[in-house]
Amino acid sequence: MPYHYEWPGVSMKGPWDLAPHTAAKHKIYGKYLDAWFPILIQRYGEVTYAEGFSGCGIYSHGEEGSPIIALSRLLRRRREFSQLQRARFLLVEKERHNAHLLAGELGKILNVGAPVFDFDDGVVEVRLRCGECQHELPKLLNESKVWGKPILAIFDTFGGGVPAQLLANIATNKSSEVIYTVLPQHFARFHSDHARGDAIFGDTAWRDVAQHEPYKKREHIAREFETTMRTAGFNHVLRFNLGTSRGDQLNLLYGTCSAKGVEKFKDALWNADPVQGAGFQDPRDPWQQMLPMHHEPDLAPLERLLHGLLLNSPNRSQTVEQLREFTKLHTIYKASHVTRCLTKLEKDKLIQTPTGALRLGTTTITARPPKPEQLSMLG
Repeated sequence: MPYHYEWPGVSMKGPWDLAPHTAAKHKIYGKYLDAWFPILIQRYGEVTYAEGFSGCGIYSHGEEGSPIIALSRLLRRRREFSQLQRARFLLVEKERHNAHLLAGELGKILNVGAPVFDFDDGVVEVRLRCGECQHELPKLLNESKVWGKPILAIFDTFGGGVPAQLLANIATNKSSEVIYTVLPQHFARFHSDHARGDAIFGDTAWRDVAQHEPYKKREHIAREFETTMRTAGFNHVLRFNLGTSRGDQLNLLYGTCSAKGVEKFKDALWNADPVQGAGFQDPRDPWQQMLPMHHEPDLAPLERLLHGLLLNSPNRSQTVEQLREFTKLHTIYKASHVTRCLTKLEKDKLIQTPTGALRLGTTTITARPPKPEQLSMLG
């Protein structure tokens, strides 16, 4: 019988049911890898996909786990990548039972007829180890001599975390990125393990969670994770909540030093196929409800953010390009969403702008204070 896994503190022996927010996360991963592999292979010829909490590679109804999604994405298009010299998949799973299940799934997709813990055909290399991510993954990265070449590291830690030093090593490595999934409420509840928390966050500021009101604890921890990634050296960090209609919620953080990477990740976020009962939320907008995954976004939250940004800017003004840059680097929305928001704000007489000039980056946009009847519209 498959075990139904939901939150930390229960058995991690799989395969388990695929939760809606995990399905949504996998859709995003797949779309992003479709962009990440060709861009980095064309530029460097070598890429490394590293995952520290790899699971068992399969869910209770046959759905693929994230390592299998990543490897299959590469194998399907391998012949297209004429510049490909080396693609490494370095995987770690703590639970021995899960590691053996994953090895079996790797064997199937690689068509070797046996479980795979080590595989190398001269171009594609797969290494799977059983143990703690914090110990085994750095060893794999060192042994495979991948430093100095692009790495995409996936840390689906749920209630755990990885040492801040490992994040820093990846952040300072050439063209490398991290996708980090966490359950902030885990640290809000189990904050007495100071040594472990200090190693994960890289300092002691996270301990202040004990001083917060219960409803503020989760957001405090989520912000500390974001700070940790920025301190590690990622120039750009996106954070958003993946949730379900029944109230389950994960924080997903994406860290990169590439503005182009931010654009591609947002393309993946907004173009991922919908998942029944799952959506996402920008934590910077406290009034925002869960946004369903579809190509036509609800832009009301971004309208509120942009209007608030303008109201708090000198002379209540910014250029269109400044608003696009803010949107690209500091929200879950895409820069291309800005014009539609400004058009709506102009129609509602909440901004002032030269006639017909919204599409010009140098156009100056000035906020108008909302009238009493408009306050509910802006949250």
